[in-house]
Amino acid sequence: MPSATVTFLFTDIEGSTQLWERHPRAMQAVLARHDALLRLAIEAHAGRVIKTTGDGCHAVFSAALDAALAAVAAQQALVAEPWAEIAPDAVRVRMALHTGEAEARDGDYYGPALNRAARLMAAGHGGQVLLSQVTADLAHDQLPAEASLRDLGQHRLKDLTRPEHIFQLSAAGLPADFPALRSLDATPHNLPVQLTHLIGREHEIGEVRELLTPTPALSRHPSPERGSSRSGEGPGAGVRLLTLTGSGGTGKTRLSLQVAAELLPKFPDGAWLVELAPVTDPELVVQSICAALDVRQQPRRSLLDSLSDFLSGKQLLLILDNCEHLITVCAQVAEALLRQCSRLKILASSREALGIAGETTYPVPSLSLPQSETPGTSTSANELAAAVAGSEAARLFVDRAQATLPSFALTEANAAAVATICRRLDGIPLAIELAAARVKLLSVEQIAARLDDRFRLLTGGSRTALPRQQTLRALIDWSYALLSEPERQFLRVLSVFAGGWTLEAAEAIAKDEGGRRKDESDRTGLPHPSSFSLQPWDVLDLLSQLTNKSLIVVDQAAEPRYRLLETIRQYARDKLFEISDPAHWRTRHLQYFLHYATGAQPHIYGRQIVLWLNRFDHEVDNFRAAMEWALETNALAAMQLAEALSFYQARRGNTGEALGWMTEAASRGRASMPAAAASDQARAFQLALARLLAARAIFDFGFASSGPDARAAAQEAVQLARPLGDTVTLGRALGVLGMTTAFWGDPFAARPIGEEALALGRETRDAQTITLGSGALAVADQVSAADPARQAAVFEEELRAAREAGNLWMEALATLNLARSTSFGNNLELTRANYDEALRLFAVLGDTSQMNVARSDLAHALRRFGQYDEAVALYHETLRRWQHIGHRGAIAHQLECLAVIALARRQPTRAARLLGAAEVQRETSGAARMAMEHAEYDAILTDLRAQLAAAEIDPAWAAGRALSLDEAVEYALSDA
Repeated sequence: MPSATVTFLFTDIEGSTQLWERHPRAMQAVLARHDALLRLAIEAHAGRVIKTTGDGCHAVFSAALDAALAAVAAQQALVAEPWAEIAPDAVRVRMALHTGEAEARDGDYYGPALNRAARLMAAGHGGQVLLSQVTADLAHDQLPAEASLRDLGQHRLKDLTRPEHIFQLSAAGLPADFPALRSLDATPHNLPVQLTHLIGREHEIGEVRELLTPTPALSRHPSPERGSSRSGEGPGAGVRLLTLTGSGGTGKTRLSLQVAAELLPKFPDGAWLVELAPVTDPELVVQSICAALDVRQQPRRSLLDSLSDFLSGKQLLLILDNCEHLITVCAQVAEALLRQCSRLKILASSREALGIAGETTYPVPSLSLPQSETPGTSTSANELAAAVAGSEAARLFVDRAQATLPSFALTEANAAAVATICRRLDGIPLAIELAAARVKLLSVEQIAARLDDRFRLLTGGSRTALPRQQTLRALIDWSYALLSEPERQFLRVLSVFAGGWTLEAAEAIAKDEGGRRKDESDRTGLPHPSSFSLQPWDVLDLLSQLTNKSLIVVDQAAEPRYRLLETIRQYARDKLFEISDPAHWRTRHLQYFLHYATGAQPHIYGRQIVLWLNRFDHEVDNFRAAMEWALETNALAAMQLAEALSFYQARRGNTGEALGWMTEAASRGRASMPAAAASDQARAFQLALARLLAARAIFDFGFASSGPDARAAAQEAVQLARPLGDTVTLGRALGVLGMTTAFWGDPFAARPIGEEALALGRETRDAQTITLGSGALAVADQVSAADPARQAAVFEEELRAAREAGNLWMEALATLNLARSTSFGNNLELTRANYDEALRLFAVLGDTSQMNVARSDLAHALRRFGQYDEAVALYHETLRRWQHIGHRGAIAHQLECLAVIALARRQPTRAARLLGAAEVQRETSGAARMAMEHAEYDAILTDLRAQLAAAEIDPAWAAGRALSLDEAVEYALSDA
């Protein structure tokens, strides 16, 4: 595809909707012929069709002359075609040529040049070929004698930026006379010229246009390639007052101006902008409208009546911009005019709706953002840059940055920082423009790093802009000043939430706490500070008011959630620190989310585990904020919250964060332990620490694969739990102690520990304790080659307990343990069936980490059964996942397993190299072999020495040790 400076040819069939309505059966064949004629002419002149648009096409040429000749040839072919199927109608195509720079990407082109070509084409008529000034200059001197250019003068196109000097291309056999161009100059209006391009917003422009334009019934039946048909009254039928709503800086004004420009042909009496931002006196609203329309007050008539008289009978679009500070009078005037003027339509912009009958609101969203990288995947620098470049927010940043610093470009090196800026500024156009203006002084990485202090950073907007649009703080100050005092107070309180909240959470934090029972405070050790009194219905009312004023975003899902844009949240948080005690509200926030996390434990371990894991996903940022405050102010709450979140963190693979929380919470708990060991407060600390250490041991064993750490934490938990008489905590601690002893210590010594844990599990009916105790016994039995029937009985009890408790995760784990047990037998089909069921259950849970464990274990089983091809395929799949996670211990073990297969295939040199790579990974990570793995490893070494001479083993082993982690994985995945 040609790149850099190219010439675009845009075409479109004039009146195609009417042709489809009159000739629904014939149009499919007519369009096919139309497409063929265009393609033939384009390709005959060195052009390339880059897309078809339903009733036209976009083509690109390296030379302007080729594009002009192709347009002439296409028009001559279209005129010569009889179009007998639709006679007396014919296909009349308007065309436009424009030359400019564009970026070729993924088979398409991007950039302002395409928008210019589209606007130029929209100004033309069927059979007409229009050229921009730049294209005319390039092609003029080389045109053949039978072709000529007619100067049509300067015209303002529908993109509202600079005027375009337009030329008409004429040639033999083609019509030469056409009506006046459909430019902005053809209809009266006062739409201002814009000095910058409108980036993106194609979707919003289309939707707003449709809302304002009545859609007649159609009977079009296009081919599948040309999109779906529409029938009946469109969604825009009858809309006479449309209000664009949204927070400050989202581009409501720019969107309304662009829509008005595109709809000008629909309003013979024009589109008229009334800028209300400078107006402070409500009495001047009507006067401002009259000034824009040049309406004079008539004798013995009020100014509003005179305005109504003027507008009566006129088909006109009135744009009321920035109504929020004059909302009441704007609503009154709009209602009066719409009642009196039946052909009038009003397009308003405001941070809240006008709130009158017949109004339709359209929330203007932020610009589309660069997508975050999907967990579990990796993206190359080139792919990241391409993905970032495709977002509206990044395109705006780049465009405005280049206006400040022409040499600026989006590159593989800075794409991640640009994406961070766009995301952290919530895709708000004004904020992005202010950030882009800083590229002359700062790198994009420096801008991204300073966004925590965005209100100082993002200043220096256009001197001619409204004062509130010159800095980010001034923009939000304007909205804040329009709030009532209760709304301001509530907005400040809401800033303690991170990542959103539910109605229940807002009520719990903001309402009167006088009725809360004292024992709830005692259990968590959290005080209940006094608060301003808000009843639940007050909270709902304030949420509604702030949502209506575009300060709160509502995310509609199964359970509605509310959130502040990050910029609004930072502003409100600054105000909270200025005006009141943030500790008061952060403590309330911690209190609610600690109760939420601990209260959810029966659900998250029960039948509703998937539902509650998803709910926790929504609250993860709030949990982080609560944990930060707990670690700073309340060691008891920190231990309780870290323990309550450990299972969720494990399920979602947040290993590093969870270990950090548990380690610091335990450290602070020990340091803050009350001196009076027998006091109730001391007992609460000891119990919280015992539970946290038991959870830490389970986490270390199951998810961090750290046997020594898990064993140490389990031993300390047992010592704390025994004198406290907490049998559930003691049972879990004993269970994981038995497991770690069986895997990394003495499997025979693990049996009595496992038996005690299993007995406590039966007593308390705790499925987790039964699973851990059973696992310890199973490992001991496997090492000692105990009776398989006894092993099966243990696992069946484990599975039964999990099902009775409704604990889906424990059921999945028990099924996995059963599969592991059968894998040491001689029934491959039963083993497959058990692993398949375990994988199914983990998939239901969305537990990708445990799915990878199960697939790894299935690969081990297939290897033992001699199914090497299947085993290798699974190892390749799971190795990639372990590599992404960075789990060196698992990678080392799988390299050793692949060495077993290499030896079985008589590839001893490859086996030695794999073993050398595994050895260095174990040394690097400190991952010791489990008790069961030692015997197998010894057998590998014996087999290796039998197949390869000692002098050959050492070089291959050393070559393996020289491999990095990534190199070792790539070698394991290769066929070498």
